[in-house]
Amino acid sequence: MESSEYIPRSKKHRKELGLGEKPTFNKYMVALVVCLNVPFAAAVLFIFYKIGQEPVTMIKYWSTTMVGELLAMAALKWRETAARERNPDVDY
Repeated sequence: MESSEYIPRSKKHRKELGLGEKPTFNKYMVALVVCLNVPFAAAVLFIFYKIGQEPVTMIKYWSTTMVGELLAMAALKWRETAARERNPDVDY
């Protein structure tokens, strides 16, 4: 199996070829969380308008899920940063 195109994966090789930074998974996830919160807010307002009661349980679990997701990604980033400081020669 032969590939005709070389795709650099490490930052070092991308820099050598003059390519920009590759968007990370975290950037996509944060954008997804923000984009999902907009329709959620609209749904909460609609439910409040129709029923007259605030959907407290729905808000609580949605917020818990979104905050948990963002904290998990932040923890991964902190670990990666700490690992880079310990071993600067290794490309993560």
